Amino acid sequence: MKTRLFFTAAFLAVIFCFLSPVLSADGKQPIVVSDPCAGNGALLSILDRPTVSDSSCVVKPGRAVLEDGVQDTIFNDLGVKSEQVNYPEAELRIGLPDNNEFKIFPPNYNLLGYPGSNISSVSGYNDSGIGFKHEFGYNENTVSAADILITFPSGTNGFQNYGTDITVNGQFTYSLTDALSVEFAPGMSSFTMLSQNGSPHRFFSFNPDFVAAYQFIPSFQLYGEFFRNSIQGAGMSGNYWFDGGFQYLITNNIEIDAEYGLFLDPPSGSSGHYIGFGTGLLF
Repeated sequence: MKTRLFFTAAFLAVIFCFLSPVLSADGKQPIVVSDPCAGNGALLSILDRPTVSDSSCVVKPGRAVLEDGVQDTIFNDLGVKSEQVNYPEAELRIGLPDNNEFKIFPPNYNLLGYPGSNISSVSGYNDSGIGFKHEFGYNENTVSAADILITFPSGTNGFQNYGTDITVNGQFTYSLTDALSVEFAPGMSSFTMLSQNGSPHRFFSFNPDFVAAYQFIPSFQLYGEFFRNSIQGAGMSGNYWFDGGFQYLITNNIEIDAEYGLFLDPPSGSSGHYIGFGTGLLF
């Protein structure tokens, strides 16, 4: 019953947010506008990274995009400091006909340590997965899409989930000016973790995401992002994060980026932040 409710809600979210108009206001004649996901410099619009939300653009048929990076996350939980580094954060996106793309997510390698304590470091791989995205269309100001991501319990103990997990996301981007755009990207996840009694249990979370990006010049843009997870696991409440960073095109096919994220509502006496760097390559 919960699974049916999850997918019904996810479907309604996609219908509500992502049926972008592709006709003019009178609904009779198609609007002829340039594709914001194509042409020189479009890689900044196509890339999913470094934001948590995905892009509203799909990769064009016959092309592929490889994204990768490294992220360093530091928590201070009531005086106990932990630091987790994960890489390569790889995502291979392959363009398909009819505004579709296929995604492959290899596992990340994770190194978790506890600086300043006698707790031993641990390392391992998290789950791998696949995904599928469809772009609904665009007009003068909007681009909209939705995707589904599936991960499989293939990682190392301590870093893997305990079942096949599914996330449904939507992406709706609106250009306020030629340089400034905003994105609303709601998502819903069904994931399996250990419950408080130590047995696998399936949880559901709602993950709204808001992004604003400003493109100073065709090759450089800054962004800010606010996102939330409604639940993290057994006995754990949701959390709020803010992150921001930049993207720079070295060429039309090569991008570099940097990001910084801050935990906005940690428990009293705790804190958390992360920093990351990455690249995007268009083939």
